[in-house]
Amino acid sequence: MLSAPPLPVFAATGAVLKDPAVFEQADSKDDARSKIEVWSYDPVVIGGDGVDGYSLYLSLKDVSDPRVQGELEDMMKGLG
Repeated sequence: MLSAPPLPVFAATGAVLKDPAVFEQADSKDDARSKIEVWSYDPVVIGGDGVDGYSLYLSLKDVSDPRVQGELEDMMKGLG
């Protein structure tokens, strides 16, 4: 199992990011409290409380780290 990233990562649509009541942009990377990935579709519709496995696979499939590739293979076996 891989360790968690240094900052929590969330996914949102571009429309949600435009709402200042939802997100506030940090002044610098050092001030950031999380990382936001902008998706072309609403991740909540597909994944509920978390990212669906297929989207996670597509977002990480090109990472060259063999540990990531191993985790992706194990995850996809469970989805199949």
